[in-house]
Amino acid sequence: MNPSRAFRALDAALTASAESREAPHRSFGRRSRRFRRRVLSSDARALPSSLHSSPQAIAVFFQFSRDLPPDAYAHAQFASWDVTPTGTRVARVVSIRIPTVRTKREYLAAVDNTVAGILAGKKAALDAANESIGRLGAAKRLRARVMHLAEVFSPPSAPPPNRPFPGALREFAEAMYHACRGGMLSEMLGHADERAAARGIFLSAGVDVAAPMLSPRLFKRDGAGGAGGFVSVPASDLALCGDAVLFLDAGDCVFGWVGREVASDAARSRDARETLAAFGKRLTRDRFPIPSLKIVTEGSSQARYVVSRLAPGHVDAEHEQNVWFPPIAALAPEARKKLMASFLPTEEPSFALWMRGLGLRIREAGDDDVTLAMGGGEVGVGFNTQIV
Repeated sequence: MNPSRAFRALDAALTASAESREAPHRSFGRRSRRFRRRVLSSDARALPSSLHSSPQAIAVFFQFSRDLPPDAYAHAQFASWDVTPTGTRVARVVSIRIPTVRTKREYLAAVDNTVAGILAGKKAALDAANESIGRLGAAKRLRARVMHLAEVFSPPSAPPPNRPFPGALREFAEAMYHACRGGMLSEMLGHADERAAARGIFLSAGVDVAAPMLSPRLFKRDGAGGAGGFVSVPASDLALCGDAVLFLDAGDCVFGWVGREVASDAARSRDARETLAAFGKRLTRDRFPIPSLKIVTEGSSQARYVVSRLAPGHVDAEHEQNVWFPPIAALAPEARKKLMASFLPTEEPSFALWMRGLGLRIREAGDDDVTLAMGGGEVGVGFNTQIV
């Protein structure tokens, strides 16, 4: 159905509904059924009426029962009508033409990891609020989702415990890892009310806030690059060097971290705090409400706000640390040894250990011609999905 015909059909629907309000109930039912048969496709579905009374978002999933012809498009059309406070009837029709792909590799290259992670995270937040599922059940479902992706996109001859996970979806898997260990589903936030409040903020947040709430973003001050002297690095505790100045973006809250060596020098400490404040103001200027910046120093009691949100990369083997956090390879042996000695023992798994616990491994470059994205480095595939 083209948009002009859809507008006429919607207007006819409004007229039919208005005329039938005074008709007997049985007559209205027959007329509505005749209208649906005449105008709507058999595949059309109505949205829940609860959407009319409360602001919500919906996600629609399509699954085809048969293969489409080569180079075909999938068409979707969304139609809505409402009455304005002045009594004017307004109809809206949105038509979308979605390209299809022929291979799994093309499909992986078209996935927007950020949006996919947010959708899965919001579903988990809703599951956690359901008493029959709870936060532990929601985390279990996220782990099952990651395992299912590996099952779908891995060769049939690759059973666990060493089943490869597609490198193109590594960012999605990392988002699920952070969701399971973050404040919405884990014990990071001490009280159930705090976790419920975090889930409420996450559910109502847009992409700019929801993405770092799900998977924190870490920036390190580097005068050689980055806007304001900050460059993006993986969100790992391996970045917590004594001479580092870090900025952590967690969406609804932001933190600055000043290493012990920088904090011991009054001039360097003052410069670091001013730089963190300026960078935070630029990064969050379009958010509402604008989160307040909390600056902490290494070794202080408030440093836990930063440390608890970073993945414990120090539990990995040395060669794994070089892969998951490339900047650490540049440290001198003595400096690296000093950094490892500064961490407290923990039983929390890193991302690599978490994936290994699921019986999975990230595909390296060359396994499936998809380059593994290394933290803050370049991603080897392009994401072309457009969000309407």
